[in-house]
Amino acid sequence: MIFSSMQLSDAILWYTGMKKNTINYLTTSVLIPLILSLQVLYNIYIRNRKKNKEKNKNKNRIITVFTSLIILYLFYRFNGYSRPLCSNKLSSPVWASKEIQLWELIVFATIIIYPNWNAIAYTVFIVFPLIFILYGGGYGSLWCAVANILAIYYLYKY
Repeated sequence: MIFSSMQLSDAILWYTGMKKNTINYLTTSVLIPLILSLQVLYNIYIRNRKKNKEKNKNKNRIITVFTSLIILYLFYRFNGYSRPLCSNKLSSPVWASKEIQLWELIVFATIIIYPNWNAIAYTVFIVFPLIFILYGGGYGSLWCAVANILAIYYLYKY
């Protein structure tokens, strides 16, 4: 559900034509980093706690500091206005008008998918290279779209 929420933010950007206005700024600078932060928080504090069957809160201060730094970085990184990748109406937005770097995608994917190393390897070595080769931009938005397609597949399968 958190991944699909990202498509809502992209839809808001598409609907407004990605013009430099208040809606674009708030969607890019608040909604997108908030959704990305929720993905990090969910994996670290809910999903991994359930896997480890811990009943107490995560008391590891290093993980808490690391998580806080990641969230601060997300809000810093995505501060600004989004722009379309190209001129058609369905182009993926380039969040904060600065393309996401491959290292940022790899670090983020590892943080939100860990401890599933097979899924991390699949994402890093197959999904990301295909997105980079086929599209040439809008990587974060396209990755979320691929995740939603997989979610629909798993919903149907299970």
